[in-house]
Formats: sequence, C-alpha cells, structure tokens
Amino acid sequence: MMGALVKYIINASPTNFQPMKANFGIVPSLEQHFKEKADKYLAYSDRALTELANFIKNNRLNDEINF
Repeated sequence: MMGALVKYIINASPTNFQPMKANFGIVPSLEQHFKEKADKYLAYSDRALTELANFIKNNRLNDEINF
C-alpha cells in the first residue's frame, strides 16, 4: 500500500493533485479474478510479501534484518 501511495504522489499532476487515504483502488490489479473479497485481499497480501522478500534478497538486506 505504501508503494502505491508513493507512486500516486510521484505521478500525480501538480495542478490537479488530490490527497487521498490508502485504498485498494490505487494498488495494481491482480491477474486473477476472485469471487470473494477475502480471497482477493489474501492474494494482495501474498503478492506484497513476495515482493518484499524479493526486495530484501535483491538488495542484500538479509544480514541486516532480524525477524
């Protein structure tokens, strides 16, 4: 969600900028369609965790983070 908000702020038109709270409307769409909202939100969560793990791995942050 934080990445989507940052992308929104960076790409917003300076003349028509409208502040907004976090919402799923600015998050990139999922390829798969879901009937249940809970399943869709779980897929968003899974994608976010996968992307975070990839970011940590690709930026060699494994040694700096203790979970």
